[in-house]
Amino acid sequence: MINNRLVETVRALGERKYQCCVDLLGRLIACRSLSGQEGECAQRLLEFFRAAHVPCFIDSRGSVLAVYLPNN
Repeated sequence: MINNRLVETVRALGERKYQCCVDLLGRLIACRSLSGQEGECAQRLLEFFRAAHVPCFIDSRGSVLAVYLPNN
């Protein structure tokens, strides 16, 4: 079952941060990210999350992990 409050919180956050998300996607699209060459994308994501003070790291497989907990 979908948590309606969570869905609405994510939707509202997306609306407030729309241009920021568009800018991030543009930077990610510009990165070379063929299989095994995703490091540049991972670095862009780390920069994005760190600038937003979101705890994040790259795991042993090269995946970016981040945790965002809204204050609401």
